[in-house]
Amino acid sequence: MVGNIDATIICQKPKLASYLPLMAKIVAEDLGLEFSQVNIKAKTNEGLGYLGSGDAIATEAVVMVYLNR
Repeated sequence: MVGNIDATIICQKPKLASYLPLMAKIVAEDLGLEFSQVNIKAKTNEGLGYLGSGDAIATEAVVMVYLNR
């Protein structure tokens, strides 16, 4: 069973702040979770490397999973 999801999207462009609540809502619905169990945030790479130049996008996600025994 999924306890919660914490995800980060790293990209210089586009600015994602206005889309994050909808993205979290869709992920929660698709996985059968409460909205409060999903956290999605965005950040830039401060202009450094491929991410900072806009040539790439990276993501990181951590999911807490509870085992039913």
